Amino acid sequence: MKNKIKRFDLAQVWIKEAGQRALFYYNKSLDFSYKKDGSVVTKADLEIEQFLKKKIELHFPDDNIIGEEFEYRQSTKAKYTWTIDPIDGTFSFAHKLPLFGNLIGLMEDNYPIMGLIYCPTLKEAIFTLEGHKSIWIKDDIQQNFSSTYNEDLRNCIISSSGLELIKTKKTKRFYANLLNHVKFERSFGDCYGHLLVATGRIDFMFDPKLKIWDYVPLIPNLRAAGAELITINTYKDKSIAAVSCSLGHQEFINNLQKLSLKNPIKF
Repeated sequence: MKNKIKRFDLAQVWIKEAGQRALFYYNKSLDFSYKKDGSVVTKADLEIEQFLKKKIELHFPDDNIIGEEFEYRQSTKAKYTWTIDPIDGTFSFAHKLPLFGNLIGLMEDNYPIMGLIYCPTLKEAIFTLEGHKSIWIKDDIQQNFSSTYNEDLRNCIISSSGLELIKTKKTKRFYANLLNHVKFERSFGDCYGHLLVATGRIDFMFDPKLKIWDYVPLIPNLRAAGAELITINTYKDKSIAAVSCSLGHQEFINNLQKLSLKNPIKF
């Protein structure tokens, strides 16, 4: 546990610095371009990922790194693997919309054990190291966090992100079925929507396309909150469609996904 706590403590320092670097660019005129997969990338994404990469390599040279923007050499002997999403919600970031965040995750033997989600414009974060500590920081005040279970689905709130990324009929059917049961729909995008589930302010967050650097940081935080990230579909590029919700709603989601579930990822 001592080695994990060291990684957790340093990662909290690093992600706050990453957030400050993001704010520096957020408050300036910023050009962006499109990657081959159609997603947006900015100078800030590249700089922040390189910053985090160098920190990890300096302190933990034997650990693996998986980042959104760059390719890294992977060792089959490494016990720990870091994931980096320098700016989750780059589209929002590039268009001066505040619902973006910095993400750091850590896997031990391919199992997600640590997640850090930091939304610098909102001054809000949740940090979790499984078996050690979970922290919700809002306006510099630390507090505990947990998801909520609303038995009456007619009073539940669902958020979603990037619905144009829904590519399969199964995933479309699942989302349509979910909307038929849940009364209120809002759009708090990307990692912030999952943060809202973890802190009990909404009930469901649907994400049509998550890659490993997106979902690894989510899982420890959601589990610490009594929630779960449930895979709805998997794709050839190893991305997933998923929904986060409290464990109380897990049976409901499992029933809905019978028509759409395909090769779920299990941790």
